[in-house]
Amino acid sequence: TKRKIYNPIDVLGPHRQSQLQLAA
Repeated sequence: TKRKIYNPIDVLGPHRQSQLQLAA
């Protein structure tokens, strides 16, 4: 269930997506 909300973060670094999911 990856939302495009982390679109800008995904561009900066897909690895940060993991931290975003934890924060979400």
